Amino acid sequence: MEYTWGKSTTELIKDGLFDLIVAAEVLYSPTDSVLLAQCIPKLTKPDSRIFVSMGRNRGGEEVFVKTLADQGYHCNEVCKKGRCKSKFILLNQPLHSFNVS
Repeated sequence: MEYTWGKSTTELIKDGLFDLIVAAEVLYSPTDSVLLAQCIPKLTKPDSRIFVSMGRNRGGEEVFVKTLADQGYHCNEVCKKGRCKSKFILLNQPLHSFNVS
């Protein structure tokens, strides 16, 4: 199914909200990154897990993280074997603290 960030999520969730979202190569544009961040609460449950690839100098990373933090999400960095050159972040909702390295 084709979907554009910011459009109605009704068709995407007709069978229920997502337990897991995995995203990579999606944070190029700050504008699109905000739209993606605004869609996540509409697509997920409070106990859903969201993994987003970050750390490759994409233009939308900072605004993506801030938009989710403003919506009450908590960001945890997930490193591979202690290396965090290119990372995934795990977003959980709703928690009270927010940090990303």
